[in-house]
Amino acid sequence: MPTIESNNVISSYQKQGAGPAIVLIHGLGSSSLDWAPQIEALEKDYTVVVPDLYGHGQSMSVPQLLTISDFADQVAAILEHEGLGAAHIVGLSLGGAAAFQLAVQRPELVKSLVIINSRANFRPSGWRENMTVLSRGLISRLLGMKVFSRVLAKKLFPNSEQLQQLFQTRFVKNKPQNYRQCMRALLNWSAEPSLQSITCPVLIVASEYDYYPLDDTKAYMTKLDNAQLVVIEGAHHAVTLEKPMAFNRVLIDYLRQQHATELPSAMGAGV
Repeated sequence: MPTIESNNVISSYQKQGAGPAIVLIHGLGSSSLDWAPQIEALEKDYTVVVPDLYGHGQSMSVPQLLTISDFADQVAAILEHEGLGAAHIVGLSLGGAAAFQLAVQRPELVKSLVIINSRANFRPSGWRENMTVLSRGLISRLLGMKVFSRVLAKKLFPNSEQLQQLFQTRFVKNKPQNYRQCMRALLNWSAEPSLQSITCPVLIVASEYDYYPLDDTKAYMTKLDNAQLVVIEGAHHAVTLEKPMAFNRVLIDYLRQQHATELPSAMGAGV
């Protein structure tokens, strides 16, 4: 995997294919490995860039006082290092937060956003969300990542023992301190005050059985000027692994829409 130094930390990423650039940003406790079904579907037509976010995969180091802004800077540094310019940015959960933040900080690097099972504000509100956060922290700290991986696997993939096993095998490689530091960064983040500054097209992908209520998703969508919503039926939080064919169809159809809207301006410029 290629590596670069950004924020005084070495980070790793995958780069496959050729064509317009698309960046796939994984969720908390995940890595670039979990995008394999999407890389295979996209690499014939796109330059697919897939970072391991700080503290994940082969990017094991974490900047001091980590924030979501650091993840956005990491993605920007990779795009600039590769000389790719603006890209379609796809983010799942934590990756969705990083994608939103990149669009706020560096809009010139973002052609479009695809936000999957994520939020515009991860700061806990109400006793239920606070209890969920507390339980995650306690399980990872007191019982370890192996037990925690079994708990999460059943929630993420209730209908597939094979995916549960794959998830557990990968998740236990996370360092507990890195996981908790990344989780703290996420829980201190909100892009809601800046959503109206995002002018690029946005696709919101939600799973029927995601953690996050669909009404919350629809509420933050009203603050985006150019957003559309697709709900994938029967899917849970990790939809990109659970239902890759259904998700890939949604993603590729959306990307084709974006290229279709770019075509008239390109033709108008002369051939």
